[in-house]
Amino acid sequence: MHEHAKAKNPIDPGSLSAEALEEVEIFLAAIDANDDVQNVFVGLAG
Repeated sequence: MHEHAKAKNPIDPGSLSAEALEEVEIFLAAIDANDDVQNVFVGLAG
């Protein structure tokens, strides 16, 4: 995937419930904290 590529089907974070958004944020923080992960592409619009 190229650096300027957009997500295929981005999701508007405003459409997620507070619980779902918190779950996504926790997941992304855990992925970001993993030293083996270098790039993360997220399908959130906005």
